[in-house]
Amino acid sequence: MAEAGNIVTTRATGVDPGMVFSFSCEPIEGNRAVEDEYCCGEKLQTVVLEGGRRIAKCRHCQRQVFEQGQIHDARSPWIGVDLDGTLATDTGRQLWNSDGRPKIGQPVIEMVARIKGWVADGCTVKVFTARASSPAQVAGIRAWLAGCGLPDLEITNVKDLNMVELWDDRCVQVAPNTGRPLNPPQRRRVQAPAFRSTGASRRRGRSGLLFSLKQIFLTL
Repeated sequence: MAEAGNIVTTRATGVDPGMVFSFSCEPIEGNRAVEDEYCCGEKLQTVVLEGGRRIAKCRHCQRQVFEQGQIHDARSPWIGVDLDGTLATDTGRQLWNSDGRPKIGQPVIEMVARIKGWVADGCTVKVFTARASSPAQVAGIRAWLAGCGLPDLEITNVKDLNMVELWDDRCVQVAPNTGRPLNPPQRRRVQAPAFRSTGASRRRGRSGLLFSLKQIFLTL
């Protein structure tokens, strides 16, 4: 993505790769998410651009706004960082508090410091988490990042060819083109328990078998 003043030139996802769109936009003040913006009495319509950038447009006055935060060319390499168990302490799959708000663990200080260093060096960092499929979770993660002193990182669950690293507590790195793991799995694989029939069902199975054998003998 290239920006000159308030003119943004980029590519929209899901369209012909050769199509380039130019938007006359104004930045959103503060840390608000683009999907929370209103204009002319209704919510703005969001357009997702290549690289995950979001621009919102009012269908009445045609006003368009974009989110501030990390602004990089869509072709920039980026580092993905998992949330639960990597950037934040694991909540044991409990993603919601009792009041319906996203439940996110305490920040992992070492990982937070590492991301701040990457950003200071000009690297693009994205939070790579399955929670990104929920708008409420994304809003909660944005507030959590701000509370940790981190910039408004993109939050996604989509990997593309520009991702150069993934930091994740569940990753097993594989040597390219070999299928061989470079580090052993750290988690024990847990399989769903096998179905076990109850005593009643076993008795029903035996009685059904005896009935079938009796029918066979009667027909002989």
